[in-house]
Amino acid sequence: MAVAARQFWKAMEDHEMQRRTTITTLGTLFLLWGCGGSPGADPDASAQAGGQDMETSKAMEIPRNPAGGESVDTVEPTEDDSEVIAQIETLFSSSEEYKAAFIALQTAVAAGDEAAVSELVDFPLSISVDGRRVIMNPEQFVNEYDRIITPAIASTITTQKFSDVLVNTQGVMFGDGEVWLSGRCEDEACETPLVSISRIQEAPKGDVEFPLTVDIELSDAAAKRMNKDAETLMVYVSYFGFATPAAKDMADDLGLVDLGSASPELAPRSRQAVFDGSQFKRDRLQRISGGPRVNINVLSGRHSSEDNILDCDFYEDSLATATRSPIPLGCKLLRGE
Repeated sequence: MAVAARQFWKAMEDHEMQRRTTITTLGTLFLLWGCGGSPGADPDASAQAGGQDMETSKAMEIPRNPAGGESVDTVEPTEDDSEVIAQIETLFSSSEEYKAAFIALQTAVAAGDEAAVSELVDFPLSISVDGRRVIMNPEQFVNEYDRIITPAIASTITTQKFSDVLVNTQGVMFGDGEVWLSGRCEDEACETPLVSISRIQEAPKGDVEFPLTVDIELSDAAAKRMNKDAETLMVYVSYFGFATPAAKDMADDLGLVDLGSASPELAPRSRQAVFDGSQFKRDRLQRISGGPRVNINVLSGRHSSEDNILDCDFYEDSLATATRSPIPLGCKLLRGE
């Protein structure tokens, strides 16, 4: 148990580092900001032939019905967004790129401009709308636009106020997590991150249904070594969510709320872990936005060696997606393969 505990905390520390270094997102959008005039100008004005300026105090008119859904009359102007800007600058140094991307996305979706929305995406893009799949390029995104930007998601985007967005290490969240804007550094200085759409998914639906099943697939060399040494597998599962503004005092320094964890040890030659949700803290769900998420790590049990001998895939996604079907995680030997 002592070894398992040390391994558990090591896995959690590794994952924490992985979160901290994932300072996400995009930059070419910011041409829109630069071309749209001063920060006080409506970004929609830059798309007009006459280039006429409009004050941001006026709501943007929506040219057509987004994604064929119910009409949205206006995109409300932001009010006091100083707190959001301070949060972004604390995490990512600069807020201008995030606000520019936010305005550009709202404007493009409100106008039904499929090509403009695709320019704001960081490809390949993993989505969970009408099934889980990966969108590889702008052409595929435009072809599947109505399946991706559904009327519900379009409404979430166009009605979101910048002053009300949730901000954490993942980026800036629309609604209940349907859309995320994240920044990605292109150089070591990272003075101007590229901010783009990093995630699109359907809103979480009610309670999560377990079980959560993990299938571990070992390479031939890893299986041979594990079987020879009668080595076990440790599967580390951590449930968490992004704290609501009201629950920020109950979150960690990354803005995350702990929803429970489990770390079963699989017997030698066993390759499947099934989680029944008994460790999932449902009573904390009211503290989070965007639905619960889960991350999964796999390591060797360290009975035949003091060190972990496996290099395994890492998994993180919404818990609703994770429980739909067994999750395959591949593992190979850390050395010698």
